[in-house]
Amino acid sequence: MSKAYTWSELQHHNKTEDLFIVVRGSVYDVTKFQHEHPGGPEFLLDQGGGDVTELFEDAGHSEEARSILKKLKIGVVEGKVRHRDSVFGSSRLSVRNSCRPITHRKHHPEKILAV
Repeated sequence: MSKAYTWSELQHHNKTEDLFIVVRGSVYDVTKFQHEHPGGPEFLLDQGGGDVTELFEDAGHSEEARSILKKLKIGVVEGKVRHRDSVFGSSRLSVRNSCRPITHRKHHPEKILAV
């Protein structure tokens, strides 16, 4: 029987030495695989502890990649599956709903900061 992980537990598995991802409600330990990942270890580290289902499916992974993923499965997610926004680390739904154009504001070029 697969171990059930909570989102609270998963959020701690986001380090080089301890790296989990979620795809379609299943939990995968990608710690040893991260350096073999074609997108590089940084990509997996950025997504560590989160749901990457949409990213995984959008990338059009091969059958070989899916076979590798199956071997890395260690459990399932307990409760609802949620998709995390890779940039902000929050739910995609809340980020989408909070984004509005800022056309109503006056532009002050002197107050723009370089990043």
